[in-house]
Amino acid sequence: SRTVPGEPWHWEWWGGGPGGGPCGSNLPRGCQTGDFDGVFCDDDKSSNESEHNYLWNQLDVHFKCKNKGGRRAFCPGAEASRAQTVMVLGKAFDAPGGKPNAFTDDGGHAYERWLNSAAFYDILQGDNRKVHADRKLSRSGLAIVLKRTFALPPADRDYFDDDDNSSTEDAHNRVAAAGLMKGFSDGHGRRDFKGHKKINRSALAVVATRAKKAHLKPIWDLPRPCQTGNFQGVYCDDDNSSNQADHNQLNRRLDIPFTCGELNGHPAFCPAEKATRGQAVWVLTRAAGIPLNGHPNAFRDDNHHGWEKTFDAAHDFGIVRGYDNDRDMRPGIGADRTMLAIILSRLYDLPRADRDYFTDDNGSPAEVWHNKVAAAGLFAGFDNGRGGRKFMGNKRVTRSTLATLAVRADALNLIPIWDQD
Repeated sequence: SRTVPGEPWHWEWWGGGPGGGPCGSNLPRGCQTGDFDGVFCDDDKSSNESEHNYLWNQLDVHFKCKNKGGRRAFCPGAEASRAQTVMVLGKAFDAPGGKPNAFTDDGGHAYERWLNSAAFYDILQGDNRKVHADRKLSRSGLAIVLKRTFALPPADRDYFDDDDNSSTEDAHNRVAAAGLMKGFSDGHGRRDFKGHKKINRSALAVVATRAKKAHLKPIWDLPRPCQTGNFQGVYCDDDNSSNQADHNQLNRRLDIPFTCGELNGHPAFCPAEKATRGQAVWVLTRAAGIPLNGHPNAFRDDNHHGWEKTFDAAHDFGIVRGYDNDRDMRPGIGADRTMLAIILSRLYDLPRADRDYFTDDNGSPAEVWHNKVAAAGLFAGFDNGRGGRKFMGNKRVTRSTLATLAVRADALNLIPIWDQD
């Protein structure tokens, strides 16, 4: 077999079987008969077949080798090149094109635009302006590409035993912490990375799929302040947010480190990310200073959850009730505006309102909660276009909304239920 420079496939030849040529007996059965699962005829026995299909179908990365028996093939075990790697990741995560020509040895290469993009974002570095696009990539090389593509933060522990003090150990640990590469067990308690081992085409499909399912953000999608480290306040991704002051106050004054992780090594808030029930309970009650000790276990589905004590306390104070006969917390379900109105009304034991504030909830069981939080100054609602206000109780709330409500309750000097006489 050989790789044709500049071509986006691995060129292979089979011979020696009955009839000879590409239709000989060495051809995978699916490619001979047309009876195969998924997108490709040559990967039915591959443990990573689903990732090959995901790459093609869900990520729209049409990464294939030359047809076998006239049918689409993947060539899972063929070694992958530097150019193929940046193409697969770049296309899967919509890397922007139109970047300056970076290398002198890739003119006319099928993946030149992806190579230029990788150079622009400092993912690939050339040697005297030569990229060696078709050079095969090692596992260590892939780890470095992934680290740079997704600006992976440092790992908090050492994952592998065969790379201590190596120049690539940091990259190995970062991709392991991100769940992108797992290494190999030697069967005796050691776990090795095997950085010098060459990667294959199947490995590219696997890491691209894992990165997409982990919702990792590539460097080109990071806010500019997260790329440069030049930002205002606590978080690098909220400089353009109208609620940035609330995010900062939640962290600094209320001591609630409500970060969504790091982007390029800087703390991020993810203001527009939809909030969960668990996050709503934790942020709003902890900002109010909920006492955590001495509460009985309330739910069966939050054992070992990092916020389990907060959930138990919130249940004990009557702030939240569970699902399925009060047995399940369901911290991961989405939080909407009505859910927050109920939590806040119970948290501060808000009195009934003396008027109706909204036009879209008349007769709704949630109307009383909406009016309570409006009268307290926590929610203002939305203009209904006819001189009135609407609450929009089913609207999902964001992480930014949680920060604003926690800060607003503090500014209003609302007294939580455990401090009331």
